[in-house]
Amino acid sequence: MNRESKAGKKQTNEWLCRVERCCIEDDRLHHVLIVPEATLALRERLQGNREISVMLASVDSLSIRVFPVYEDLFTLLMDNTPAKLLLNNDWTELYKCACALRQLELLMRSLPNIRCKGKWAANIAEMIKKMRNDDSEASATHGRWDVSDIVIIDRWNDPLTPMLTQHTYAGLIDEIIVFGPSGNLTASFFPKKDGCEGDKPTTRALRDELFMQLRDLHIRNIGKSIVQTVAEVRDEKKALKDYPSMESMAERKVFVRRVVEAEEKEFNTRVHTSVAEHLMSAVRDDSKMCKFLEVEMRSRSEICGIVILLIGLA
Repeated sequence: MNRESKAGKKQTNEWLCRVERCCIEDDRLHHVLIVPEATLALRERLQGNREISVMLASVDSLSIRVFPVYEDLFTLLMDNTPAKLLLNNDWTELYKCACALRQLELLMRSLPNIRCKGKWAANIAEMIKKMRNDDSEASATHGRWDVSDIVIIDRWNDPLTPMLTQHTYAGLIDEIIVFGPSGNLTASFFPKKDGCEGDKPTTRALRDELFMQLRDLHIRNIGKSIVQTVAEVRDEKKALKDYPSMESMAERKVFVRRVVEAEEKEFNTRVHTSVAEHLMSAVRDDSKMCKFLEVEMRSRSEICGIVILLIGLA
């Protein structure tokens, strides 16, 4: 039997404690759905806890493996896959990846081409093709996404990228502050809507329109983009002050909606200004990170030189 990691045990214990607290004054039976799967180890833990087991009518799996973070970005939440493959010798992880991608392609209008690079990727691609043959009825259903190709690449073919520091706005947030699994961000420097100060951490879901504009920009361009947004908000608030008379209910609704949107946009600029200042401070003042960036830039220039040389020789 595969040994459960320390992090996994801690997470399971916290989850069991939450379940017990929720059900302490509830004499009803409960059905538990575990995403994406109820493992044998977890079932045994539930059965071994007397206080919890008497409250459970059933324990089943809800095999959702594709979790949307933004409209154009999703995660499989399978970041421990390499460790499970190599340390635990649990090769069913590749099958789980295939199941996740199979769920994903069922959301598409037509079956995409599967392209792979590497041994693990080739195994996953072969599993997906077998699933298509075994599930011809589901293959006939069409979703709404227009995707022509799914490209699967082994981490072995690009071991360097995860070790490099991301220089985009969202990338540096993930490097320095760290996103939660659902794309949420917890920090103590966020401005408060009521204007009060405090060091108590708050959690925000960065899904606003401004974040989508900043997400993939280089950190050096963030300030310029925020300044442009501040100017837009200032112009909008000026236009609202000069708003013509509101005689009808429809005109009043439009005015109220524009005021709310302007206030929300202004608050979002404050949020992202605080985040950007925190990131720049970390990059500028952290000697360790400065050294990392210096080494990375030197390595990248050397790698680019080698690639250009090879292309020239070819």
